[in-house]
Amino acid sequence: MGINRILALVVGCVAAFVSFAMLGVGLLLFVGYLAQDDDGRISLPTAPLTTASSALVSEDVSLVDSIDPQVSDRVTVSVRVTSSDPAREVLIGIAPTADVRDYLSGVAHTVVTDVEFSPFRAGYDNVAGSDTAASPLDQRWWSTRASATGTTELQWKPQGGSWTLVVMNADGSAGIDVDLSAGVRVQSLGPVAAFVLAGSAILLVFGVVSIVFGASGLGRRSDSDHVSEPLAEPIPVSGSIERSRSPVTLTGERPESLSRGLWIVK
Repeated sequence: MGINRILALVVGCVAAFVSFAMLGVGLLLFVGYLAQDDDGRISLPTAPLTTASSALVSEDVSLVDSIDPQVSDRVTVSVRVTSSDPAREVLIGIAPTADVRDYLSGVAHTVVTDVEFSPFRAGYDNVAGSDTAASPLDQRWWSTRASATGTTELQWKPQGGSWTLVVMNADGSAGIDVDLSAGVRVQSLGPVAAFVLAGSAILLVFGVVSIVFGASGLGRRSDSDHVSEPLAEPIPVSGSIERSRSPVTLTGERPESLSRGLWIVK
């Protein structure tokens, strides 16, 4: 098998493997595109959250330190919160985890963990504290925040680092009862999904062609090896055997010193 055909076989296998991976990503993006609402938002089910403490906070969300600006510009995280009391102003904010910990140090708050939606269930980790929370509206370390009565919506562009989502009453008072819905918007999700699916199809065709090209060389090599094997040279036979009509002729002579019975045994 030639080196070119071996290389084609290896490259074809790698291309086919990558194409299947791209196909999975493309199908996932396409499903996300179909799941978008009229606002282009892919949303999780609404989660009813409540606590008697001063703040509801998420678990720490750590993102890579460097996010491609093209990805960050296309992706928008959105959070909507509706208070059970229409007259109460509620604040939603996303801030660096270290700043949130310093702010809530000594303040009773609740960390929301292990959220499940079918059926809905949320775990709560209550952190004790006796201090009164300072007004969250006066803090300057928020990456983004929004506050309003009724329904409040926050939008955030992902950034590298460790982040925490915070839901509080705007005045910092204790007792929170809200319905929260989180989602994400991805610009041009449909075209991106189509581009990835088309790329996977092209790569798969290239891989199949390369595999067929390499494998066909393997078959031809085997045939040529079989044909090119030299034929065994004929075994020379004596003239007496060629002239004999019997398949095999044996001739023996008994020495005079050997008895007839022993000669037969020999």
